[in-house]
Amino acid sequence: LTAVTFVEMHDNFFTGMLPTELGQMTALTVLMVHNNILTGKLPTELSQIIAMQQFFAHNNSLTGTIPSERASWIDLQVFAVDDNRLTGPIPLEIGTWKALTFLSILNNRLTGTVPTELGLCSSLQTLNLHNNSLYGTVPTELGHLSALTWLNLANNGFVGTLPQVHNVSGFQGYEVSSNGFTGIIPTWLSEMTSLYHFSVSNNSLTGILPTEVGLMTDLQILFMRNNSLTGILPTELGQLTALQYLDLSDNGFTGAFPQELVQSSGLISLDVSLNALTG
Repeated sequence: LTAVTFVEMHDNFFTGMLPTELGQMTALTVLMVHNNILTGKLPTELSQIIAMQQFFAHNNSLTGTIPSERASWIDLQVFAVDDNRLTGPIPLEIGTWKALTFLSILNNRLTGTVPTELGLCSSLQTLNLHNNSLYGTVPTELGHLSALTWLNLANNGFVGTLPQVHNVSGFQGYEVSSNGFTGIIPTWLSEMTSLYHFSVSNNSLTGILPTEVGLMTDLQILFMRNNSLTGILPTELGQLTALQYLDLSDNGFTGAFPQELVQSSGLISLDVSLNALTG
């Protein structure tokens, strides 16, 4: 089987561990074993498959760490291991994956900080680290990822100010809810003209909701629930004609509820409860 380049075993009821013999399939470029009942650790022998480009093992019950030996996968483009029971840190060697476009490790039990080496993955477009036990500040090196369009850091223990992104005009999804972020809502939001999902709920953000939010014309989802935001709601919210879901509840907003927002015909869900709004 040394000439096999593509293996699909996904969406079955396979059990047990991934066989170490897979490492002998040195020509393999795509391995898809997601949506099964696989257990055990990721075999270190997989590092022998230096041609690997896409690895899908999400929605199993895999345990152990992400082996640092994966550094040999220099042509890797997709690494998806969501919804498993992986533990330990994100290995520093991940910075060798220069061709990586999609990294998704959400819904695991990873710990530690995000390595600065992740900023070396210059082709990365999607980064999903949602629902782990990661902590610390988000390295500024992530802001250098010029191809990044989707960032999901929700449900971790990150602190510091909201992480800035580089590809502002092309960004589509910014999800950092349920962390310990502090500081204000940055005005560079106004440059995120392609953004359709922005969620910073359940943090410790302060200050006002900047008027620049009205320039995010593609925005469909805006969640800022359970922070310490204050001031009036800007009338510019009414300029968000694509907005469908708005949650500003449990903050300290005051003043009149903007009539411009009432007239927005596209809204499906609106929650401004637990504030001090009038009107």
